[in-house]
Amino acid sequence: MDKYAVITADIIGSRKHTNITEKLNPNLKLLNKNFNSALLTEFELFRGDEIQAICNNLLYLPKIIRHVRYYCRPFKLRIGIGIGPIENFEYKSITSSWSMNGIAFHLARDSMDVLDKLRTKNKNAYRREQPSTYIITKNQSFDLSVNTIYMLIDAIVNNWKDTQWEAVMLYELYGTYEMAADHLGISYSALHQRCISANWNVIREAEKNMVKLMQ
Repeated sequence: MDKYAVITADIIGSRKHTNITEKLNPNLKLLNKNFNSALLTEFELFRGDEIQAICNNLLYLPKIIRHVRYYCRPFKLRIGIGIGPIENFEYKSITSSWSMNGIAFHLARDSMDVLDKLRTKNKNAYRREQPSTYIITKNQSFDLSVNTIYMLIDAIVNNWKDTQWEAVMLYELYGTYEMAADHLGISYSALHQRCISANWNVIREAEKNMVKLMQ
């Protein structure tokens, strides 16, 4: 049976923000364009503060999750992922994930519930210390491994400044510090230092290891 990743996210503290739709929709279009081949349905905004898509290539999932967070800045997200089958659809007629159902959707909702409980349990912790990503697959050993990795990734990425985000993402795009630095109009050493301070090499290796787990 085919397995899909239902990616559901909501904006933390959405009531404090205005014009969310106007700010997010252009970035979601870019996100969808970048991962067109790995998405069964595109990322869409629903009810003003919820975002959802279905990934049909699990090997892209770690990278997609990071890009979701990047493209949704400055908003902070909680991201719940359910991996499993989906039901009652015909591939050619798919337009939106919000009208679909299946085990993967239930697991994604369960993931969001876990994040809610963790935030309640750790309500006195600083916001950036809170976990913001959780995955459920019904494979307990896999879930334990991947969520331990994400707990550590979140502890790093939640502290990234905009300058670090831009440095990391441009270095990933261009493949060299020189080209990324030229794009930003800064020196090679400045961009290199931003990637080091973001612990990019650690995050990159963690994502590679998650891809191996997905395989």
